[in-house]
This record gives sequence, structure tokens and C-alpha cells, in this order.
Amino acid sequence: MKHRKDYKKDDKILLVQDLCSRLPHGVYIKHMPTGIIGKLNNINIVHIYKDTNSVQDVEASIAFLGDDHIDVTCFKPFLYPRSKIADLISAKEFTQLSDMDLIEWYNANHIDYHTDDKGKTMLEKGLAIEAPDGMYN
Repeated sequence: MKHRKDYKKDDKILLVQDLCSRLPHGVYIKHMPTGIIGKLNNINIVHIYKDTNSVQDVEASIAFLGDDHIDVTCFKPFLYPRSKIADLISAKEFTQLSDMDLIEWYNANHIDYHTDDKGKTMLEKGLAIEAPDGMYN
């Protein structure tokens, strides 16, 4: 399985978490080596434990272009920055969402909200591409 060697383990895990949370909502992804854009329909994940009871790493692949084992690090999702929230929902509606509803709303509307341990989002880390207006309409 080909993969990008410049990805840190934590970045790969963040990418996999983000893609899995958006899978039911039809997130668009870009295959970076070819520039081809498509919708994510499936992701294969294997957890790596290495002599412990907690996950130490993750291997994840996506079926794309007739190959069902392309490493997840070859893809970037298209996400809207948090600054787009005001364009999608009123402040009153937004504040009435419960925590679980808010997370579901972020995922359904493809808002970039997953962060690393330093508070950087997928877009800020370069793990995602800013979605053009209207991409998910």
C-alpha cells in the first residue's frame, strides 16, 4: 500500500477520525497524486496494538480508481472553515444545539472542527482542502 511518508502518526489518526465521522454524509476527497476528486464511500481500517491494550497506530485505505488499497494519507477531504458557520445557520439555532447535535451538524455540513492536541484544525494543518462555496449543495 503506497502512502505519504511525510505524515506524522497523529496526523494520520486525525485524518482517519475525521473521514470516518463524515462518511455517512458523503464527504468529497481529492486523490493528491492525480488530482482526481470523488466522494468517499468506504474506508478500511486496521488498528495496530503492538504489545498493549491500546491502539498505537492505524492503517487505513480507501478504494479509489479501481485500487482498493490506497493509503488514506494520499487523500484530503474538502471542508468548510468554521467562519462559514454563520452562512449556514442562525446564531439562535446554533446555540440551541446540544453537544451531540452540534457534532452531527458539523459533520453533515462539512465544517472543519477536528483538532490536534495543540488546537489546530485539519485545514490549518494542511490535512484538508477548503471546500469551494456550494460544493455540498
